[in-house]
Amino acid sequence: MKCKVVIGVLILFISSLAIADKYTNNVSISQIEVLANGSFRIWSLENISDSGCYESGRLFKVYVGGNGLSSDGAKNLLSIAMLAYSLGHTVDIYHDEAQNCLVSQIRISK
Repeated sequence: MKCKVVIGVLILFISSLAIADKYTNNVSISQIEVLANGSFRIWSLENISDSGCYESGRLFKVYVGGNGLSSDGAKNLLSIAMLAYSLGHTVDIYHDEAQNCLVSQIRISK
């Protein structure tokens, strides 16, 4: 009986992790705010109600150490975000809603 309960709890835990991460597509970047430790924040031009993020879905956070992101990984994401901002392209942002919308991937779109 205990084995079934443990397996059930593990299944629920794993499924909750799977639904916590999501893509928010076609984000137009209005601002990029770089912090002293190499982390940064991306502000969307429009409200994105289904993103689940702060500021009406406009604020995405890229924190060194958040979601296993290294300092080099944050630099790479920042370069993609800056390129998209300067060219006026949208990005798709992969983030974790359960951890305050911490970003782990950014995909530039045309």
